[in-house]
Amino acid sequence: MRAFILNLLVLLLVLIQIGYKSPDYHASAAEAAIEPGSGCLVLSYHRVRPPNLLNKVLTAVGNSQELTTYSVYTDEFAAQMQALKKQGVRFITAAELQDQLQGKQHIEGKCALVTFDDIDRTVYENAFPILQKEHIGERQYRHLNLATLPQLQEMKRSGLAEIGVHTYDMPHPDDDNDPSVLRPENLSAFEQDTEKAETAFRKLFGDAPRYYSYPYGFGSAATDALLQRRGYGLIFSLQPGLNSHKGSTLVKRILVSRSSWSKIEEWAQR
Repeated sequence: MRAFILNLLVLLLVLIQIGYKSPDYHASAAEAAIEPGSGCLVLSYHRVRPPNLLNKVLTAVGNSQELTTYSVYTDEFAAQMQALKKQGVRFITAAELQDQLQGKQHIEGKCALVTFDDIDRTVYENAFPILQKEHIGERQYRHLNLATLPQLQEMKRSGLAEIGVHTYDMPHPDDDNDPSVLRPENLSAFEQDTEKAETAFRKLFGDAPRYYSYPYGFGSAATDALLQRRGYGLIFSLQPGLNSHKGSTLVKRILVSRSSWSKIEEWAQR
């Protein structure tokens, strides 16, 4: 079966995509300021790498966004989870976030949901043990060099992860380097891709997906409406900001990088 994009979500969201060069506008989700106050901050991670000499040298001498923007080290990830807990930020599940946004429950203070895009083996090998230790859930989306199906099933059985859809094979940008899902003429292709992903999801996990994460982080009003009609409870983007608006299925996220972490920590401390 072709690698289609899954995601797991509990207190953490993991998105998995097929190897691609990410557009520069992803930086907006990492560099944007976070408004002060209560609400739920949804964190978007990609890879959690061991802080070995090779990785550190490549990060220091290279100019790859893969290492500077889309990767954190295991010790950094563990420290970030612990720092948020120390500041009293409550980690919640995707279902709790959905209830909050739909007005079915009210979460006092500050909360966080951890998510991963492009769930590969580093999520299972390096991030998942930390999440188990800290009792923090996750959501995942899958791609190249992926976590295996048994690894995904193990994470799901733990109660810390839930699987969702991130597309089947439609993540590639168009000639203008914009996500292809943004073009109105691609709406039919987007729906067909979503149907393929849902069929594959049911074969793998035995139930229908409830959450969707856009490839490249952004959709359109038309794709939002299409996903809502298909029954998705939450639609994840990379539009930065807190989530507090009632009646919405659209979820904002902050792309976690070394440069954006200081803003996240400042929000938690206020």
